[in-house]
Amino acid sequence: MTSSVRRVAYALLGSAAWVVPVAAQGGTTMAGRVVSSADSAPVQDAIVRLLGTGLSARTDAAGRFQLSDVAAGPVLLQVRSFGFAGLSRAIAVVPGEVLDLEIELDPSAYALTEVVVEGRAYRRGFYDRWRMGVGRFIPREEIEAKAPLEVTDLLRTIAGVRLAYTSRGVRVVMRSQNCEPQIRIDGMASGSFGGFALDDLVSPEWVEGIEVYRSDLEAPAEFGPAPCGLILIWTSGVER
Repeated sequence: MTSSVRRVAYALLGSAAWVVPVAAQGGTTMAGRVVSSADSAPVQDAIVRLLGTGLSARTDAAGRFQLSDVAAGPVLLQVRSFGFAGLSRAIAVVPGEVLDLEIELDPSAYALTEVVVEGRAYRRGFYDRWRMGVGRFIPREEIEAKAPLEVTDLLRTIAGVRLAYTSRGVRVVMRSQNCEPQIRIDGMASGSFGGFALDDLVSPEWVEGIEVYRSDLEAPAEFGPAPCGLILIWTSGVER
């Protein structure tokens, strides 16, 4: 099953956005609904963004959203929601018309209930580990100040970490060992994520804190062996 964007009125297939002509003043209005590809249930609190424009919206209980005064031309639509794989699509915006979209997101391959249970237990130690002075810590306040587009944008500035760009997304690599660290999101090991890229699983808006340990010697023993280092990401999802 593949995430998609389609025109609601005619239910056209494919990963394309179609324009519904409506008289409008000023910039284009982009509206739509975000649903699960598994059962067409509405996805609430999804973040819908047009990259590079500063425009974003959060879906309501019915999965609806609206963006106003969208400038004409090509834009990159990005949709993220906790528990779903992210989606990015290029859309051609036509002046004076309204885009009415239906967006399907694929559920992530790990169980959200498990994330909630494990996340609460581990996250309590975030500030305790920070006070020990080992590793690099990024609290929510720093994330808000940097306003990153992607979670990996936060990691690129950390000494000893580099990003590798592949056809499947951005990979995080530790420079000293030249290998990928263990990544845990709310306590769940990265092997549970079904091959999704990190930026497809987590949006910066949800992240409460990040811990980066560059080697097994730095990493807390409670999270198991980490020969290539360890990255812990704590999200607001564990509070829901």
